[in-house]
Amino acid sequence: MKKHSQEELLYGHERRAAKLQKQRKNALQQSKEICQEYWLAVINEIPKSQLDVITDEQVYDLYEAIYKEIEKTVPAKLIPFALFERMRFFEKVNQLRKNEGLSLLPKPVIASRAQRPKNINDLDNFLYLATAENIVFQALVVY
Repeated sequence: MKKHSQEELLYGHERRAAKLQKQRKNALQQSKEICQEYWLAVINEIPKSQLDVITDEQVYDLYEAIYKEIEKTVPAKLIPFALFERMRFFEKVNQLRKNEGLSLLPKPVIASRAQRPKNINDLDNFLYLATAENIVFQALVVY
């Protein structure tokens, strides 16, 4: 009897969802490895005595280099996830720098993901309920 992998046992949307999850996981891992590689390169080229004096320009150049590398290696639809992983990586770096008493690095900028509002009172505005009702009402009047 042949043993089937977990992915072979899934059908339809479940198989596609598992494939996307695997791709996302690989993209996050690649992003983390790229960040580690570039961060270690920056750390190694700066003398230990000047680690607290990393300029914003150096940091932004680092972020740009990481972004370009991510752009080359990660599929376009997974870039937002990779950039979020880059931000998470540098938040951890900042936490370590804070614990050592060093100045914090500026955070990398990422595009915000649209999310459903946490406050249920804003839900009507989020769903554009009033606008939709107005359009339906005008359509009924014209019809």
